[in-house]
Amino acid sequence: MKCTLRFVYIIVLMNIFSSCQSKTEPEIYLLPDGFTGKVNVVFNQNGISVRYKNLYNRDTIFTPQKGVTVRYENGRRVYQIPANGILLTQFKDQYGNTDREFYYSDVKGKRKKLDVFQDHEVKAGKVQDTNKVAIFNQVIGSYGNANIPYQGFEVSSYNNLANAKSSEAFLNRVKEVLQYDF
Repeated sequence: MKCTLRFVYIIVLMNIFSSCQSKTEPEIYLLPDGFTGKVNVVFNQNGISVRYKNLYNRDTIFTPQKGVTVRYENGRRVYQIPANGILLTQFKDQYGNTDREFYYSDVKGKRKKLDVFQDHEVKAGKVQDTNKVAIFNQVIGSYGNANIPYQGFEVSSYNNLANAKSSEAFLNRVKEVLQYDF
């Protein structure tokens, strides 16, 4: 009995450890050269209808838009961000520690890597050049009762983060692009 209990305990610990180490595919984000503002990458936009409960607890159907097809570069997912900052992609959402690279990309495909600052780095004062454009405020979430998963971030200098465009205006653009009122 002791041996069986110990075996079960080991299996449970292994499952917990392996779930914390979930494998994700590395990613590349290509932003239009000079772009600043909010960005959303909206996942699972494959045109396949999903059923969900609306605000009145009624069964409702949501049919996602047909997003940009899946594209890889050297084993990395590629997200080519459009000028409006909202990318609908057919990639499935993924969770865990992900290796992400962010670049400005000009019309000829020349890339310039952007720095990335996590919230704890900003709070610790690790942003040396407060006028340099970088990636800030990375978030993951979902929209509405249909649970439309997205990843968001801001492209800005530290000094201009407070002056970023209205979140409400950006959400209205997302609703328009998704054709879904959440």
